[in-house]
Amino acid sequence: MRSASVRFVALAMAVVGAAVLGAACSSDSAAQPTATATEPQAQPTATATEPLATVAAPSRTPVVQSFATATPEPYDTSRVMYRLFIDVILAPERVDELLSQIRDNNDVALVPVVAETMRFVVYRDLLADFGSTLRELTGSDMPADNWHEWMEWLGQHRDDFPPPDEYAEWKRQSLAQIHPRFVEMLASAEETSRIELTEVVWGGVAPDGIPDLLDPPSISAEEAGYLLPDDRVVGVIVNGEGRAYPLRILNPHEMVNDVLGGEPISLVW
Repeated sequence: MRSASVRFVALAMAVVGAAVLGAACSSDSAAQPTATATEPQAQPTATATEPLATVAAPSRTPVVQSFATATPEPYDTSRVMYRLFIDVILAPERVDELLSQIRDNNDVALVPVVAETMRFVVYRDLLADFGSTLRELTGSDMPADNWHEWMEWLGQHRDDFPPPDEYAEWKRQSLAQIHPRFVEMLASAEETSRIELTEVVWGGVAPDGIPDLLDPPSISAEEAGYLLPDDRVVGVIVNGEGRAYPLRILNPHEMVNDVLGGEPISLVW
């Protein structure tokens, strides 16, 4: 294209030069031969026409043909599932189109995906679109456009809306956008998880964002003068050894890793 552009410029300059020469010759006396002025004009004009057609054709014809022969991309559940989460984060202006495709194809397998992705939506009008999509797919008349309420509803109707086959991998890759350790944490989730994977959701912080209570020291009940009579505790007994974990201590940690009765335990609050 660079050589063609150079030729085009050179030829254009030749045409301009010929035009100037023609104008100069026309202002001369009538005694000068007219063939000398008209002959140079004819040669550059004919020569310039050919390269112009050659340059223009390749840049336009294929574009017109590509638009004429383009076909819409077929709907694919896996493709839409992955795009939905990424677009909510990076390109929210494209999410309406994806939700429309989900509704048009009545893709009820994506109900858990739509409900979970709803948590990361920050625009009110887009939240409304998520809510209307879930209502249309599920037949629910729940008015809320709220992630917490939809997840609670989904927990009660989970068997009616099983997720796609690639759901576990989608969850790993999606949560990896928050922190890469989620991939490791969910690596064998399909085989080892003892709870429904649709109930595994982000807790709002990165791994280790809230430090756990690790092997906390303990005192006898008689020494626990800081406890009030109505304070709640979580009581655990393992192999005959018992321990009480006060909620006022558990609250800022949310998790205890301890050894009780010779067994390692994890307590989540």
